[in-house]
Amino acid sequence: MLDLLHQVVAANFGAGESAADTSTAAEEAIEKNVHNEIDGYRDLLRNGKAKTAKHLLESLKGRVWESASARVRFRITTNIGAAMLSLGEDRPAAEVFLEAIAYGENDPVGLANVALAYLLMKESQKANIAARQALDHDPENAAAAGYLITGHISDETVTDPFSLVPGALHDTPEVLASAIN
Repeated sequence: MLDLLHQVVAANFGAGESAADTSTAAEEAIEKNVHNEIDGYRDLLRNGKAKTAKHLLESLKGRVWESASARVRFRITTNIGAAMLSLGEDRPAAEVFLEAIAYGENDPVGLANVALAYLLMKESQKANIAARQALDHDPENAAAAGYLITGHISDETVTDPFSLVPGALHDTPEVLASAIN
């Protein structure tokens, strides 16, 4: 009788998965859905719907923040900052980018966004340090390379802005746009 009970339980509850396994699977499914939701809002932002994206991201933040992983918190915060930047809210965007790095300390986007935040706050020396750190972490971080060049725009000692960044990044849109300005 006991064997039959075990078989029924196993058949009805995930073929022998423990409660912890089921809980982990459920958490992973929820996490995946939240990432998909963030991706959708990011796409709205990329399609020129910054105000809508910001509103939806803030709503999502209110719903999931307490139980969210650091990665989800990073992505929500970073995308809110990007929406603010698109809406011309430079200073608040900078503050949000600086907040986001706490949730994604080694994320290449987050590291580059720290440099961007300091550029938005007109603190080019801090921006240059942050951009250099981002490039030290990821030598292929084109956004950080562009921000490093931008941070040196007023530096008369830099005669060749391309000399500041790895050669492999010279032809990237981020670097070319920064060098032209």
